[in-house]
Amino acid sequence: MALRFEHAFTVKASPDKVWAYLTDPYRVAPALPGAAITEKTGEGTWNGTITVKVGPVAARYKGTVHFEALDAAARTATIVAKGQDLSGRGGADLKMESRLSEKISGETEVAMISEVNVTGIMAQFGRGLVQDVSNQMFQKFTEAARAELEKLEPAAPAPSIAPAPPDSPSAPASASASGSASAVPAAPFSPPAPVAPPAAAPPIEVVSFGTKLLARAVGRMMGQPSFWIVVAAIVAVVVWLSSR
Repeated sequence: MALRFEHAFTVKASPDKVWAYLTDPYRVAPALPGAAITEKTGEGTWNGTITVKVGPVAARYKGTVHFEALDAAARTATIVAKGQDLSGRGGADLKMESRLSEKISGETEVAMISEVNVTGIMAQFGRGLVQDVSNQMFQKFTEAARAELEKLEPAAPAPSIAPAPPDSPSAPASASASGSASAVPAAPFSPPAPVAPPAAAPPIEVVSFGTKLLARAVGRMMGQPSFWIVVAAIVAVVVWLSSR
């Protein structure tokens, strides 16, 4: 089942900052629900996994991601991805073209055109449900990308000024005149306690889009005559078996 998607979003960050983010798979993967980069296998090529769960059905794909074309001057990129379901129930191919454009100073629009071919169990859900899943994933991705790109940089700490030593010209005269008689003994030095590094966030393995999408799919099916023909056939078989 071949599909085409067009999405766009705006982020309050410079084009250079957005470009550096979108061309780094290790930074992009955490923003994609269910995605993870496992290793880099060559120039512009990575291995990874992505898991999608719709209701009780989950599909985990393993494959490769490759930058087919990168133009930093025009800020355009073409990505090709191929994956196979680990359970052998199908696969998915993706080709996505993205373009960055600066709308106003410090604000960038990201436009994406994706061509996806899905086979196997996910294709059986139909075009409408796959479209719903794609929209949900894109919404979650844009939220995560904005949170990463629009967060404020920590302010640099103000330089500390050490007090002048007692024998320096700028020290008060009383400090040098008092000598060691008025000096306060220094407290014994104790090294600071080691600070544990922050715990790494657990990788996102599965994302469930819940019953809302399934309800939409059932609603679409109920609007088709073939759905009611199948229901009537099932009822007829049940009545026939019960009358025997």
